[in-house]
Amino acid sequence: MEVQHSDAVISNGRLYRVQAKPDGMIYKSVTRPAYESGNKIIDGINWGVVQDKITYTAGVRNVVFRDIFLEKPRVGFSVHFDHDKWSRSYYPGAEIPKQENLLFDNINVLYDEKMDWLAIATPVDMLSVVNCNIRDNRISFRGDAMPDYQKTIINITNTVFNKEGEMEFLTNNIKTGKKIILKTSSNIEMHDDFSAKVTPGNGEIIIDSDLSGLRNGREK
Repeated sequence: MEVQHSDAVISNGRLYRVQAKPDGMIYKSVTRPAYESGNKIIDGINWGVVQDKITYTAGVRNVVFRDIFLEKPRVGFSVHFDHDKWSRSYYPGAEIPKQENLLFDNINVLYDEKMDWLAIATPVDMLSVVNCNIRDNRISFRGDAMPDYQKTIINITNTVFNKEGEMEFLTNNIKTGKKIILKTSSNIEMHDDFSAKVTPGNGEIIIDSDLSGLRNGREK
């Protein structure tokens, strides 16, 4: 297999990690590590034992974020995998891990700058957004590490939208045909000229919405 700095493998019931320079160099491993502790050079690769008891794959599921006030103009929440020269959370061809059932309750944006309040770069099956207060803040999907980012359902209810004019509501920058089902209901628009906009990119967004500019439809 081909590995880079920080890649992890499982062998003989242990977890080993490549400990090299974060320079993006790819090493070819033809001999699996099988020693018990410490570090060892095999095929010119510096392996280190990091776990004796293995978690084979991991996902975040059934998490509630509640009563949070976002004062600074920066990404409020990021659900992501690393994919750079420092580390990559997903090895090409491995089983794709998925995040499940995330709930955002009473999230309040206090600044007026345009910014992602939620950035997603990993498969997520379900997002619920309730009782929130949003300004010029979007949900953004991005990523190119995996062949399938799977379908995501987003349900938004009882949320106040404080943007005047058109708002970039949801964008998709995933290149592999991402499918998003967007459902919104019982929301409040604070300004008469408010209009929500979605950008499907190379994917598809199926819409069932009460928001101005969206209503029911399909964007490709």
